[in-house]
Order: sequence, then C-alpha cells, then structure tokens
Amino acid sequence: MTAVHVIKSESEISYILNRIVPRIAQHAIDRDFQGLIANEAIELIAQSGLLALNVPKEFGGVDASAVSIANVCQKIAEADPSVSQLFQPHFAAVDALSRVGTVEQQQKFFHEVLDGAWIGNGTNEIGVPRGEKHLLTKLQALDDGSGYVLNGKKFYSTGASIARWIAVMAKDPHDRLGVAYVHRDAIGLTIEQDWNSFGQRGTSSGTTEFKDVFISKENFVERWRIFEQPQCHGAFGQLHHIALDLGIMDAALKDAVTFVRDKSRPSAESPYTRNTEDPVVIRNFGEFDIQRRAAQALLETAARTYDLYDAEIRNPSSKEAAEQAAAEVSLAIAAAKTFTAQNALTISSHIFEHMGASGTDRRFAYDRHWRNTRTHSLHDPIRWKIHHLGNFRLNGILPPNSGIL
Repeated sequence: MTAVHVIKSESEISYILNRIVPRIAQHAIDRDFQGLIANEAIELIAQSGLLALNVPKEFGGVDASAVSIANVCQKIAEADPSVSQLFQPHFAAVDALSRVGTVEQQQKFFHEVLDGAWIGNGTNEIGVPRGEKHLLTKLQALDDGSGYVLNGKKFYSTGASIARWIAVMAKDPHDRLGVAYVHRDAIGLTIEQDWNSFGQRGTSSGTTEFKDVFISKENFVERWRIFEQPQCHGAFGQLHHIALDLGIMDAALKDAVTFVRDKSRPSAESPYTRNTEDPVVIRNFGEFDIQRRAAQALLETAARTYDLYDAEIRNPSSKEAAEQAAAEVSLAIAAAKTFTAQNALTISSHIFEHMGASGTDRRFAYDRHWRNTRTHSLHDPIRWKIHHLGNFRLNGILPPNSGIL
C-alpha cells in the first residue's frame, strides 16, 4: 500500500484538490444511477492526507482553518456530494476528540487518521423521538472494570461501511452521552447496505447494529463534556453541510450553463435564435449568480467567524465571553445554512425551465442535483435555524448550546 501523504501546510491543499477532484468526478453519474459507493475516490482521499486536515499540529496534523476545510468539502461536493458527505462525521469526530479526548485517545486516533483511517457515524436511531436524550444505544460496564459492552441499532450511519472506525453515540451506565469507537472488524458489529434514498445514494448511510460489542475504556470518549460549557463543536459540523449544498449548487449551475449554451432551444414565443441571447434567460441566470455569490459569501463569513472565535470558546476569558462568542458562530452558520439550502433547492429545480424537456433526459442525470440537495437539506430543519436567528434579532435570546447549531 502507498504511504499516506502528510500535509504540512495549508498551501498544499489547492494542489491536492486540483489533482484528485477530476478523478472523483469520474463516473459520478454512473454511481448515482446504481447507488454505488465511490470506493476508488474514498481510497484516493485517504491517501491524499485530507482526512487529517483538522488534526492538531502537536499530533502531526496541519490544524487547517475552517475556511480551508469548508473549501475542500465544497470542491469535492461539486464533483460528487455523496463523497463529500463522508467528511462530515469524520471531521466532527476528530473535532470532538480534540476538545474532550484524553491525551492517550488523541494520540491513538489522530495517528489512525494520519494513517488514512476514515471515521464513520453511528448516531441516529429509527423509532425513537428525535434528539440525543432519547437514544436507546447503551453501554454496560463489565464487572472486571476493563470496559463496556455496547448494544444498539443505528440508521443514517454515514460512512460506516467504508470506515476503519465508527463513532457510535451511546449512553454510559450513568446515562451520560458519549461516543464509543468501534473498529470495523469488531465482533458483534453488523453493517447493512440498506440505504435507499433517492438522493445522496453513495453515502453508505444504512443500518449498523451492535450486539455485545466490547468497548475498552480507551475507546470511549466523554462527549457530554463538550456541552458542559459554551461550545462551537455543533457549529463546526454544520459548516460542512453548508459547503456541501454550495458544491451541489455549483455543479447544477455548471451543468445548466453548458446545456443552455450548447443544446437548448429558445421557447416558441422568443424572437431570438439562441437561448443565450434571450433577456429573460439572461436575467434568470443573473439571479442564479447573485444567489450563488451570496451563498459563497455567507459560507466564507461563517467559516471566518468560527476561526475567529474558536480559540476564545476553547479557552474562554469568562463564561459570558464564551457564550457571546459561541452565539456569534452559531448564528453566522445558521444564516449561511438556511440561505444556501433554500437557494440550492431553488436553483437545482429552476434550471430546467431554461434547459427545456431535453434537459430531463435521464442520461444527463441533471435531476441528481435536486435529489441530492433535497435529501441532504433534510439532515436538520432550517426552520429552527430561522427561529433562532429571529429570536436573537428580536428578543436578544442566544441560541441553544446545541450539537446541531
């Protein structure tokens, strides 16, 4: 196996993206048609060193800015958003380890990541009320004190089938919510390829089941400690979702421009010989461009806000300062997430008005942009983000200290 590249500087990232993004885009349409996982692209990313972008420098990582990480997720989402979504649980797990992992846990798992290990997700459960406090997956302490046994069943387990480690949200014997790290070869782990959505089909987001899986103490992270004080761990996870929606928007616009220029015909009432000369079409693409530019600006502002305040939140001068800093980050990211999700849906649907019926031919798979956006935008409801933004603006009420905001 080829040695995994270790990124030493953020200046390397653009070169790496220019090299791998075209290869990730290859066969993306075929994978979407067949609901296939992009195994070659996944291995390519693992070898590139990008998985270690947010590993702290003291452990050999580059500790990249949120701006750089968002750019990576956006560019890869433009090529294949299913591949890009695999980064979300991975980077979130690394971030949680950097905040509350023990030194021994950090040494172990950051070394794994630097070695090209993906971390998948085991968080949500079907048939229980939404929310972490309702999770049924639990750890039972062993009498000999060596660790725990894990039992539970998860769905939406993004990345689980391709990961070396799965970060499983579970309650400890004291009903506190932590993360159990389960190796893909663990006895008692079952992974099912039963993800059957019409969008984001290659995210490996199906069922994982854990039956008496042994979890050593060193593989259990006390995640609840993140939320004992103001935090922006949740906001960091949301940043990736914004970048992914924007990447889909970029791909949809790129395809629409190419089709309208090269293949579309003017409508019957248009006096123009080419669609690209029609003022109505030109205006609508101008509006698309405004929406896209605004979304990009909001993403970059949100990422810069995170970079600006993260150190203050991790090592606050006071609780009040940390609360204000965390609120600034959460609100900036909530605004960007809301606007980008709404306009990615709008653009990925309205481009067909200018492509015409020929643009719906399945061989082009242009509908995948809307299908992927619609599926991904349901990850968490933007209506509550709008509520928190309005409640802060109108009533001065800070957003909740939540893992999804």
